[in-house]
Amino acid sequence: RPQKNHRMVRPKVLIITHFNFTAFGPIHGPAHSIASYLEKKKILYKLIGHPLYSGRKSFIEIFDGEKIRQKEFGTNLKLPLIVKSFLETVQTLLMTLGDKNTLTISIDPLNTVPALILRRIGKTKKLVFYTVDYAEKRFENPVLNFIYHLLDRLSISRADFVWNVSTRIVKKRKKLGLGDRKN
Repeated sequence: RPQKNHRMVRPKVLIITHFNFTAFGPIHGPAHSIASYLEKKKILYKLIGHPLYSGRKSFIEIFDGEKIRQKEFGTNLKLPLIVKSFLETVQTLLMTLGDKNTLTISIDPLNTVPALILRRIGKTKKLVFYTVDYAEKRFENPVLNFIYHLLDRLSISRADFVWNVSTRIVKKRKKLGLGDRKN
């Protein structure tokens, strides 16, 4: 909640997500629902959205307690997934290194990589890994699929809490050894 005494530290939330884009703009998803809730509660946040597919630029949305500002950044070049993911991690870190967040919510294992780095260097206190979907065969390429699931397991083991969008995923997390306290 915003404090009346501006010298006190205000809670800040960082949300890192991917978004799908249509001809009408980005599709509203879980990250936007979280941002809407935070805005209603007047909690400061920064939302970083990377396009799910190449061809669009990333965006940053900042809520300062009164108004929302948004701008695009990065490239809209179509790049191989590994290059795209690496650039997104670097861009996220560059956009957030000056911040100190109370909470970071990462949606997708690829977005948890920069969140884990930010927590490691003391730029965020708590980390929530939000699983909005889960598939055993995420990619046709077995190497990419293996890396993705390795990052997923890293995310569930290192996050303070794991939010899952369905009971099916909660059950899958339990099979992977995630305890009820975090799941």
